[in-house]
Amino acid sequence: MAPSSEVWASGVWAVKAGSEDDFVERWRAWLEWTSQNASGFRSATLIRSEADGRRFESFSDWDDADARAAWQGSDGFRERMAPVRELCDDVQTGNFSRAASF
Repeated sequence: MAPSSEVWASGVWAVKAGSEDDFVERWRAWLEWTSQNASGFRSATLIRSEADGRRFESFSDWDDADARAAWQGSDGFRERMAPVRELCDDVQTGNFSRAASF
């Protein structure tokens, strides 16, 4: 069993009406690039609200905060996140660490 991650990045995405499928494609392309280019990246998940199909949340886990910071500070991050962000009315991102597990 792989050790649990302690370091996360997260986003809450309010996608423009009619752009939901494009958003998912662009998010996948961005994270595909991440998986191939960001050392310390473990995995990412995108979930969609059942009550509001325009609301998505994403989570990515990392080996450590330095790896996550290097990814977020890279030119590739900015270049590849921009097309995802442009499909949104609002984006809220943050960095997190484990508080509890069950």
